[in-house]
Amino acid sequence: MLSDIPDVMRSRMHWPVAAALMQRWFDSPANTMSRAVKNGEVAPWSLSPSNVDERLVSMAWAMRFGRVKTAANELLRTWNSPKGLALLRERIARAKPPGARANWQVGNFSQPTRYLETTCQVNIKLAGSVTDPVDEYYAAIGRGVLKLAVSGTASQRGTGYRIEVAEYGLYLRDTYDFNDDPKDWFSQFLGNWGWEGLDTSPLPRFDIGLSAQYDDVPMDRYYQVQNNDFAAYRRQYGKGGDFVIFSDLMRFRPSQPLILDV
Repeated sequence: MLSDIPDVMRSRMHWPVAAALMQRWFDSPANTMSRAVKNGEVAPWSLSPSNVDERLVSMAWAMRFGRVKTAANELLRTWNSPKGLALLRERIARAKPPGARANWQVGNFSQPTRYLETTCQVNIKLAGSVTDPVDEYYAAIGRGVLKLAVSGTASQRGTGYRIEVAEYGLYLRDTYDFNDDPKDWFSQFLGNWGWEGLDTSPLPRFDIGLSAQYDDVPMDRYYQVQNNDFAAYRRQYGKGGDFVIFSDLMRFRPSQPLILDV
């Protein structure tokens, strides 16, 4: 029954992206994400391809949701904060070829977005919260991290640098897992699910089964789903692989040349 939720998302909720992400989790070998990976403390280019998804989430899809578009506009407007410029300076210094004084490239937007994380990503903004309406973005991402990267040409200027920014790029990073924080007393509640979809009313619900199919139960019955149900499924079947999500890159050009000294 638990593994039928992706089909309900597709057929009843019309949430193809959310369904595809959950289906990937069910179809993958068991893998529990470490806290270091979840918190972004592990270089993303070092992760196994089986633990990263760069295909299912697009920025064009994410920007359909008003809260993502609002966060994107805010990030584009305020990315060059003091912290953003300090990180940009680090990225420029790291990209500098030995002995170079002028005209070296910072940021290669032809690379997959996970490679931009440590080369030209300079600022972030949360996109989503636990109080948002329950829609496909909430089901697929919930609270993702919107990231801004820059691409341009840099030169040495005394002890600092000058960069002419040619493009910005926006992308989403999120982690797909059902792991409760060890400090939490209760497992995270993920809604009441039944054959007709998701019901958010506070009525008492049945506990969901791990192997029963919807054909075996009344069509109007709803089941309480929590993170620990997915953990139990992983233990029982050896399936259920956590993974890191990187969207594609949505590229923007400045309306006029932007030259920054950092």
